[in-house]
Amino acid sequence: MKFKIFMVLKFVIPIILLELFMVILISNCEKGDNGEYVAKVDELKLSVDDLYENTPQEYLDNISKEQKKRYIEDWIQEALFYKEALKMGLDKNPAVQKKLEEARWQIIVESFLEEEIRSKIEITDDEIQNYYNAHQEEYFRTEDEWRASHILVSTEEKAESIMNELTEDKQFEALATEKSEDPSAEAGGDLGYFTKDEILPELADVLSDMGIGQISPIIPTEFGYHILKLTDFQPHGTVKNIEEVKDEIQNILFMEKYMHMNKSLVDSLRTIHHVETNPDIWDSL
Repeated sequence: MKFKIFMVLKFVIPIILLELFMVILISNCEKGDNGEYVAKVDELKLSVDDLYENTPQEYLDNISKEQKKRYIEDWIQEALFYKEALKMGLDKNPAVQKKLEEARWQIIVESFLEEEIRSKIEITDDEIQNYYNAHQEEYFRTEDEWRASHILVSTEEKAESIMNELTEDKQFEALATEKSEDPSAEAGGDLGYFTKDEILPELADVLSDMGIGQISPIIPTEFGYHILKLTDFQPHGTVKNIEEVKDEIQNILFMEKYMHMNKSLVDSLRTIHHVETNPDIWDSL
């Protein structure tokens, strides 16, 4: 269901971002430099420079101060474990060394692919438009779709306060940005297009009776208190506009170019390096 996806935006995506954030923090455990640091365990430092140089800004933008503090505490815990593991000599363990070498292999290969392929791929607006024009039959709506903006808060009191502000002609999008507790707040509460089956039944029932531009009453669900604004409706059989599918097309074109460049690169490298396989061994596996 789509609203479960919306809830994923609130709960799962931040977890994914935070896990990535945590990996970056731990990966810098041994780097300590002369700059400001946000945490330290003995000689191990997590520097401000490391944090911002290695963490994409969009991830930092989606992590609250409280979450950053919690994960810095987790870094401290991991650093303590790391120090004890070294004291026990676990870094000399053959199984651990094998895993480290495998990780080193993957990091180097990924860095090479980033340098030689991914960073060289460009997708132009003309390419996106041409693909869209040639594949419009793939973008017909098979079901009715709604588009709505959304405010989610944890208490009925907060929702009622927001409703009062809406009656004073305050902009829905501005209030969503300021007060919604859902990550969609960054987009003024915009949830994009979805079908009725993709949202919670409580919300679908209300949306079905709304007109474009209309604001819903407060809708309680297991996730909190919702206020919706219907911003568009498109019946089945209509074609999705290019802005709706632009990211999808960009990904398709990126992968097409990536696969082509990957094959060309492998073919070229095979002429430089000696490559052989052992069919007898392979067949016996």
